Amino acid sequence: MTGNQPAESAPANRWGRLAPRARRLLIGAAVISVMAAAVVWRAPWHESRLEHANGAGPLQSHTDVGTTSMFAPQDKATWYGTFGSYLMCSTSGAKITVEGIRYSEPVKPAGVSAELRTVTAKQRQNPTRGGYVGGGIGRPPHLSTVNMLGNLAPAGAGTVIDQKCSDQDKQSNSFQELLFVLKTDQRGGRIDHVWIDYRLGSDAYSLRLDWQMITCGDRVPKIDGEDVCDGSAGS
Repeated sequence: MTGNQPAESAPANRWGRLAPRARRLLIGAAVISVMAAAVVWRAPWHESRLEHANGAGPLQSHTDVGTTSMFAPQDKATWYGTFGSYLMCSTSGAKITVEGIRYSEPVKPAGVSAELRTVTAKQRQNPTRGGYVGGGIGRPPHLSTVNMLGNLAPAGAGTVIDQKCSDQDKQSNSFQELLFVLKTDQRGGRIDHVWIDYRLGSDAYSLRLDWQMITCGDRVPKIDGEDVCDGSAGS
């Protein structure tokens, strides 16, 4: 950087005082420097990452393929819908580190966030507040369907999943549940795919979740010919 400062303060016609060969050498060196910088900057984005569906990689989720839709409260122009039951686990029990969460949003909600809910074995024994959350109006931990127990933390880069899948369904064990919170206005919101980018050791993966999350509004269309916001479909 220091070597470039004189050129920045030099007269505009300085290039004219250099011999043609010197100009070619300088231009060539500048191009090489720019290319080298581009390679260094772009390299992380070209890292090989294996995308997989649920059940086909080290990280798994309790959900498969389907749709959940929520209706807007009558007295609120802006509201929140929380979608749960995404129970996250490691097939081997080895520590998995999340590197990012991406969304496909055919109807973009006013906002979207993810939280990891960790429920201890003791909290899980509570029959009404310690179980999995299907979904509800509101933001965690206070939903229209339940005032949930468990520790909540923002989910994203740095989140660790270390629950072994074979232990997940045992009532004597804790569990980790991923919650998605959609902030919604009159347009509604629709997320049809979520990708959880993660790493196990030196290997990079991406778990694709295909369960659709819909908060009903004016912009939400029929899904596969079915009106999921008319009260007869979804949940």
